[in-house]
Amino acid sequence: MRRMLNTLYVTTEDAWLRKDGANIVVEVDGSERGRAPLHMLDGVVSFGRPGGSPSLMAACAEANVTISYLTPEGRFLARVEGPRTGNVLLRRTQ
Repeated sequence: MRRMLNTLYVTTEDAWLRKDGANIVVEVDGSERGRAPLHMLDGVVSFGRPGGSPSLMAACAEANVTISYLTPEGRFLARVEGPRTGNVLLRRTQ
């Protein structure tokens, strides 16, 4: 299956991201506001104070989906991404 490299932007204040099966669920005040399949995403960008569950972060790291946290003004705070693969010795010789 071809990945579409879509990005999920979460701009709602007090949103919470969690994992439900193979989906990312966005909840606001305890009610579900959105749902996206994890295998169709390349990244998640959250503005403001949205948080995410540890199980979602682990699933995104496994699936190489990057989660980025930004301030409401757009200033970068942190990023969670999975392990990188590569040959260190080969890169040093190059």
